[in-house]
Amino acid sequence: MPTLTDYQTFQDTTRREALRFRFNLPSNFVEGTARAIPVLMFRVDAEDDCTCWVHVNDSANNPTASNASIELRVTGSSGHKTMHELLRGTGFRRGRENQILIHKTPDATSGQFFVSDVVLMYQVEI
Repeated sequence: MPTLTDYQTFQDTTRREALRFRFNLPSNFVEGTARAIPVLMFRVDAEDDCTCWVHVNDSANNPTASNASIELRVTGSSGHKTMHELLRGTGFRRGRENQILIHKTPDATSGQFFVSDVVLMYQVEI
């Protein structure tokens, strides 16, 4: 079946320790195969070096149980970077609410990180 790229943007949120984006996906969302892998893109800047985690529909309390978590190393004081990561589409829920959580690791002791321009690209069946 043919597919078409669609996307959602999320309101910029900055100067937070944890950023949570809630959104719905259409019922014709393609979960992700060799031909349709969701891509999450965002800009990030950090005051200090840190590691941030990105979760799809998971609790920050148990990130290792995720089927869609990403661990990103962010170098502080080097200006904005644009991140783009391929996500396992099986972590998303078709036709109902989803959540993306971006936060620093619990052992991060200082500094803040700044996230903006969050975009999720995915395929839908037509």
